[in-house]
Amino acid sequence: IPVVIPNFGSFKDLIEEGMPCIYYEKDELDKAIDRACKLNESDYLKLSRDTFLWAKTNFNSGKHYQKLYNVFNNTIANA
Repeated sequence: IPVVIPNFGSFKDLIEEGMPCIYYEKDELDKAIDRACKLNESDYLKLSRDTFLWAKTNFNSGKHYQKLYNVFNNTIANA
């Protein structure tokens, strides 16, 4: 299923990191849902596949561990 996320707050980072999604600005969720509903089957399947692969690549346990490790090391180094 394609992801619909806001282009503000902490979610904005996901978009900037290249997450394939349907995003919306403040007060425009209805427009994003409308865009999602109007996707043809081919575009829907492509967006679904691309989103799944992006999440699998970027949210795996090894990558998450490395990000946490870097945060802790940077915190200790700058303390």
